[in-house]
Amino acid sequence: MTESTTTPLTSHAMASIGPAWPSSTHCANEQPASSTATTSDQLDRLVRATVAAATGGVSPATLWLAGLDWAAHLVVSPGKQYGLILQGLRYVQDALTAAPSVHDAQADPRFRDADWQRWPFRWLRDTFLGL
Repeated sequence: MTESTTTPLTSHAMASIGPAWPSSTHCANEQPASSTATTSDQLDRLVRATVAAATGGVSPATLWLAGLDWAAHLVVSPGKQYGLILQGLRYVQDALTAAPSVHDAQADPRFRDADWQRWPFRWLRDTFLGL
């Protein structure tokens, strides 16, 4: 595994990132980026750009409200709750009672280490190969 190096967050590093959107467009209540922007402004822009990249440009508040809406509907749907609980229990039961794999685990080079013969690694291997 290689080690990654990170650059400290400096005003020079933030300035090299550039604007989060084309410089020809900007929000009505926000000034376009300029070379005189303070470090705190640059940090705000960096965080907003990171959040936008992580959420696909969708507002985090919108995602939170969608999750809250789903949870509120689930709370008043005992039949759905029961069905989801049964489905989860079936998954757990299938995973715990999985038949030993028909694949030859010793032939697979990923599982040659002796630790794969001990629990819980044996169970993980057999469950993985049984899929």
